[in-house]
Amino acid sequence: MWKPFFTIRPTKSWQFTPAIEAQIFRLRHLNPPISPIGFIAQAELASDGLYQFYDVKRLNGLTPYECLVYVKPIFFSDRVLAFRQDYRTANNWNIVIEYTTQLIVINRTERLATKLNDPGRTLILAVI
Repeated sequence: MWKPFFTIRPTKSWQFTPAIEAQIFRLRHLNPPISPIGFIAQAELASDGLYQFYDVKRLNGLTPYECLVYVKPIFFSDRVLAFRQDYRTANNWNIVIEYTTQLIVINRTERLATKLNDPGRTLILAVI
């Protein structure tokens, strides 16, 4: 089951969530602009006061939901998620971030793309 975590409004500067240990996330785009729309990364505040970024990915917003697996790097102690909009993106875009700890295994003949973006389903991590 998906659990609510945080809602964020990306801007042209990086925006950060609170620290989280979960690894499976679903992003629900509210008022998404036309693609490309922005970026997501894992980040940690370093001792020098600057954020260290890891595994930066582009968000496309082509579907209302995007599912991600973000394994926390062993060198991060307090990992946060970071979001930034593309310089061409409008300012009314919000992202509702949810997480789960469930693992779903499906038969390889099922359509993965449908399962990944279906709001009633959990992210597929393994195919048999």
